[in-house]
Amino acid sequence: MIGVLEEATGAELSGSVRVLDRDIAEEPAAERGRAVAAVWQRPDVQLFRGSVLDEVRAGLDHRLVVAAEGTARAREALRLVGLDHLDEERDPMSLSGGEQQRLALAAALVLDAPVLVLDEATSALDARAARRFGEALDRIRRSRSVTIIAIDHRPDAHLPRADRLLVLDEGRIVLDGAPDRVYREHRSRIDRLGVRLPRGSRPSSVASPGAAAPGTADPGSAGTALRLEGAEVSVRGVRILHGIDLHLPEGAVAVLSGDNGAGKSTLLRLLAAEVRLSRGRVHPRRRTRIRRGIGSAPQRAGDLPLTPTVAGEIRSALAAGSARRDATTAERVSRLLEEAGLERHAASHPLRLSGGQRQRLAVAAAIASGARAEPRLVLLDEPTSAQDRRGTELVLGLVAAGSRYRVTIIATHDPEAFAAVATHRIELDAGRLTAVPQG
Repeated sequence: MIGVLEEATGAELSGSVRVLDRDIAEEPAAERGRAVAAVWQRPDVQLFRGSVLDEVRAGLDHRLVVAAEGTARAREALRLVGLDHLDEERDPMSLSGGEQQRLALAAALVLDAPVLVLDEATSALDARAARRFGEALDRIRRSRSVTIIAIDHRPDAHLPRADRLLVLDEGRIVLDGAPDRVYREHRSRIDRLGVRLPRGSRPSSVASPGAAAPGTADPGSAGTALRLEGAEVSVRGVRILHGIDLHLPEGAVAVLSGDNGAGKSTLLRLLAAEVRLSRGRVHPRRRTRIRRGIGSAPQRAGDLPLTPTVAGEIRSALAAGSARRDATTAERVSRLLEEAGLERHAASHPLRLSGGQRQRLAVAAAIASGARAEPRLVLLDEPTSAQDRRGTELVLGLVAAGSRYRVTIIATHDPEAFAAVATHRIELDAGRLTAVPQG
């Protein structure tokens, strides 16, 4: 839709994309942004300038817009997205994830394009930040004549303001209509296609968070495998984690939730021995020796593959988790690929996979890394952010398989998705542990 597919991938295209009766493909590259603006999933790859105001004005630099007009348009865009209270000279990298995404929205909005494309724009946001992003879209719709196309594995966030719902399968539009009608008349087909139904629209068969699920140890049946006592972490003089006390037994599957900036990723990095304690204790204490037993999948782990094949990523992870290779390595690689739904891609380069497939590969590799040595700790950061319903089920299967022999901690904005496998629920608020309900 934005006219860059052929240039970026060398793909052969047919047909046309027309905006206001103009064929995008026939427009010069510099002119395409006048027709279609876009906001992507990751704000950090969209922001390049040193201040909030410069970031929003950047798109006008090559449009012969006089400085005063550009500043006025940028300030109006900031107002519409609810960021006009910010210091205009503030560094965008100092903003929260939700603020960064609304800043990216303002930078797209200032272009005054008739079409705005949102590609998974809320998938990395917590519920509060996603709600504020939606409120910004509502203000934009009331004040501008713009067509908004939201691409998302989780349509819930956009359904309240959606006029049409389009469902794709293998590159074809298979359903198209008013959202209520599509869900009402095609519920079973939508479910088969792996589209996430709106919350509450179908019965749930999963257990409640905190209850021990089949295939996991009961929370009270094992000794403590992982223990934090008064753990505190500071980064450049700023306290991120405050006095964290946490005990988890072998077999625990702990779901870690909290708003953007609550400290979830920092807690995972602490457990992965990537940041130092400022105060307190973490057990096991032998940090250099336990790295071999830790499997970690950061949010963008799949972006930097270590080997040229999908199967090679799993083999490499197994080697990292064990001092030896044996005859069962090939069998374990095959099993993990099948559980991740990637068996047909074993010989493919990881970067040929979709974002959701790379995410599942990263989860499978993390589980492989933590499979053989002590303490068998697996850390997953937002492992379902790029998954449809079927992909989420595959991630849950990976987490559940063999979980009784390890501790698994999952940072997520969607804790309900893991209710079927969770034994513990951890909530962080501004770096403080606020709740650990247990079964």
